[in-house]
Amino acid sequence: METVDIHLNPSAETHLQQDSGKPITDSTLDDSLYLLSNTFALVLSREKDFNVLPHVHTILAFLWSIYNLAVGPAALVSKVLNCIPWAKIVAYLNSFIKTEPIDDRVADAGRRGSFLQGAIKPLPEDYLLRGLVWCRDYFVSGWFDERHDEETRLLELPSTNKVRIDRVMRLSICLSQPV
Repeated sequence: METVDIHLNPSAETHLQQDSGKPITDSTLDDSLYLLSNTFALVLSREKDFNVLPHVHTILAFLWSIYNLAVGPAALVSKVLNCIPWAKIVAYLNSFIKTEPIDDRVADAGRRGSFLQGAIKPLPEDYLLRGLVWCRDYFVSGWFDERHDEETRLLELPSTNKVRIDRVMRLSICLSQPV
């Protein structure tokens, strides 16, 4: 099996490894990216569907993390970003703009690459994302400080869709900005 050789600098060589210690092959990485790309493309084909927004938010947050924070070797980051169906993301987001216009505060936060100010509480998926390594710098300091009831924090209130659309739009604007 061939390993993925990634050069971080001319004098250092890194091999990606699974938790088991076995190297990740080009084939494994390609299969993983194929699954990511095609699953995401299928989700994005459900235009104007509020039910897939948590998935879109999660993937865009992941992309923001690896794009903005340069998490991981440059060759791997580039490979991940190149497999993303960007045109489908644009079409999906444009389907919401007609009914949910982008607020100036969302656009400004996206251009600055900052978190939206004034959000009342975390989204339900935020609680699931907060422990992931790539989310370490995604949430602002103190975002989870306020105590929320375990049973009610995952409830989808009518206002949740607007907050989630704003977050998705902010992330998409962040991703469109040059680093």
